[in-house]
Amino acid sequence: MASIKSQPDANATAHATAHRRPWGPAPVLAALTDFSPRAAEAVQLCAALAAQLESSWHLAHFVPPGQPSSLRAAQFAVPAERQRLHQIASEFATGGNAPVVHCEPHGIAARLNSWVRENGIGVIVLASANGGECEAGGEFEAPVLGRVAQEVVRLAQVPLLLLGPSSQAPRLPVRRLLCAADLLAGAKAAVRAALSLMAARDGRILLVHVAQPRPDDCLACGTGVSDAAAHLWEALPPEVRFFHDAEVRVRFGQAADAIVAAAHGDASDLIAVGAGAPRPGAAAGPTLRALLRLATCPVLVAAHA
Repeated sequence: MASIKSQPDANATAHATAHRRPWGPAPVLAALTDFSPRAAEAVQLCAALAAQLESSWHLAHFVPPGQPSSLRAAQFAVPAERQRLHQIASEFATGGNAPVVHCEPHGIAARLNSWVRENGIGVIVLASANGGECEAGGEFEAPVLGRVAQEVVRLAQVPLLLLGPSSQAPRLPVRRLLCAADLLAGAKAAVRAALSLMAARDGRILLVHVAQPRPDDCLACGTGVSDAAAHLWEALPPEVRFFHDAEVRVRFGQAADAIVAAAHGDASDLIAVGAGAPRPGAAAGPTLRALLRLATCPVLVAAHA
């Protein structure tokens, strides 16, 4: 394993004191709900993050296509679902943290990205599955990605914060981030997406690249690992090295297992995935599915550049 480490620079820390968020403004957040208990947990997470970041947030439900089956039926169903949304939103009104409510009758495929652009959404928060069960291999198994999450992962052009089947809400404010990335632009995208959710400048960023060969499989592995670590270090946005405790590591083995083990060992609040996530326009790949199944903290999927 190779590792490169940095500590906050004193001059940069003084500059950071004068600038509350030197790494950029907090994003506008949006929680998507299908009214399931697991979606309610994602809504609570979105509200808590928005409060910590002092950012606005939106609460949205997209009516599934074909439900209701006619436009006339939709005209009656949408007000009822909008009323449910307002009931959820009212729970946050007392703290001055009420969301903007949206009930979209045309479905995710038709409206998601235009809705995101119209409302300036920076990060979408949702449960990866609603807690139901599906049959797999003759046995009942909790799905990693439900129908709504699959569609959002396939289409969304902004970062997604996914609450997986085993995920617990992170400690807030977010201070410890693990960014899993390749040696391409995805490393920088993952870091910047993760940074946007940090409320304090005393945080830690751990950037991890998982290589397939093990150290004993290759005599030249030491040189290759050092080169990979150096490339990852260069991929870090400069503000991370100045304002945060930052470290780069190269691990070996299966990607999801190694990433989750590193996150557990570093007590990470969030895992951020970069360009390895197959978006937009493609279904979630096996690594992202395995990561969502294993991770005990939320997984942030960075948008492609």
